[in-house]
Amino acid sequence: MKGRFPKTFAAVGVALGIVAAQMYAMPTAAAAPSVGPSANLQATPKGNPYLALPMDVGQFGYTEKEYFINGTARAPGMPAQGYKTRVLVYMPKDMSKFNGVTGVEWMNTTFQEAIPIEFQWLYQHVFQKGYGYVQVSNQQPGLCGYLRGSAACDPQSAKGSNPARYQSLHLPSDDYSFDIFSQVGRALQKSNIALNGQKASKLIAIGESQSGILLDRYLRDFDAREKVYDGFFLDGDDQAPLPTRYRVPAVYIWGEESGRPAPAVPNRAIISVTGAPHIDRWAYAHMSLSSQISNGIRGKVGPAEYQKLVRELSDYTRYSAKPDCLVNTLFPRRYVVQSYFDNLVDWVNNGRVVASSPPFQFTGQAQAIQKLPQVNFYPLHLPTQDLNTAGLLYAPFALKRDASGMALGGLRLPFISAPTASYNGALCFIAGYESAYTPSSIKARYGSKTGYLEQIDRAVDRVVGNRDILPSAGQEIRKYSAGLAQRVWG
Repeated sequence: MKGRFPKTFAAVGVALGIVAAQMYAMPTAAAAPSVGPSANLQATPKGNPYLALPMDVGQFGYTEKEYFINGTARAPGMPAQGYKTRVLVYMPKDMSKFNGVTGVEWMNTTFQEAIPIEFQWLYQHVFQKGYGYVQVSNQQPGLCGYLRGSAACDPQSAKGSNPARYQSLHLPSDDYSFDIFSQVGRALQKSNIALNGQKASKLIAIGESQSGILLDRYLRDFDAREKVYDGFFLDGDDQAPLPTRYRVPAVYIWGEESGRPAPAVPNRAIISVTGAPHIDRWAYAHMSLSSQISNGIRGKVGPAEYQKLVRELSDYTRYSAKPDCLVNTLFPRRYVVQSYFDNLVDWVNNGRVVASSPPFQFTGQAQAIQKLPQVNFYPLHLPTQDLNTAGLLYAPFALKRDASGMALGGLRLPFISAPTASYNGALCFIAGYESAYTPSSIKARYGSKTGYLEQIDRAVDRVVGNRDILPSAGQEIRKYSAGLAQRVWG
């Protein structure tokens, strides 16, 4: 693969272990400004939007439309600033299928690109259930980025990759990103062109990793006054300081790298997923393709190629022949993400409270030896004020593990309860690590094909019954487990 993802992502673990001077200052916490207006939306020129899904969404009965949005943003203790940015909107072609709930993702800008990481795990389910989905580019690095020692936009950013399309866009510093996120939400609450003339009955704010960290800060410093979003879905917020109060329901998905002790508080559920890495090959492959398309390296994925891609990425029992730290784990994080997004919507709509999973078990040692100095180095753009680098680096040692190296506690999916590989989601910094068992060790563990598949069936029944995964995910697990059993026992 070409583009920034393959070479930069693999180097993140090494790079974050280096203490460097901060190169891009992130906004500091302060009292929220008074509630402001919503922004104005307008249609964009025809053409391929930046970092859109790599396939034609028409095959799923959806539309993909980009809009420019402009307004005046505010930040604590700073003068108001005008801005113009972009949002990417996915809606059903047949609006009678729209279920009224819209996810609004604060796009991740770690790599100077506005990346909708969570949507890579959610899009199939969004299209099946009739959700709306909006991706918000509200941080300057994803719009223009920065080249060290230059005023030019980073070539991987929206303006850098397509200056003709995006030359009119501009964002002030990230101090204003919180208000812009609120303004987009207010615009979606009105009848507007982005939702084909309809209103979103409920808005769910979504963030993953870097943007999840900033959503934590939005919850701490802004949400109580803004009152825009009806629920919050935060995935992998990387050891960030947690809010102590929540106005509306919030669900957290934690892989092993994000796991830390957290007290129970009202309106918050934490789902700690044993074996889960911060990023898996499914999301990585989708993001890499989108990046290549935006940078003119290749065209959209056709229907046949898309089906082949899904087949190659779905069977998590096709373990890498040479385990390494290059985002090779097929751990299907999307199973949990999809189900708990539904569970959060049910909580918001119907008051059915989501319970936290069992927590990880910890070694009792300090989870973070110290909070390292602020770290940032090109091309990374990280919220250093809230990024506990030491906590992330120490995560592999903070969790208690069994003899095979798998973490104790947490939500244990069927391939963790009845394993045919060992998973460590905290190794390789954020990429995770998996190591397949040999056929002989699988036979010794389970005795027979029937014995293995019976354990899988019981485990699937348990997690589907608990709403930890969707029934469709349970069917996939049974199918892939049967395929593995056939390869082992014949």
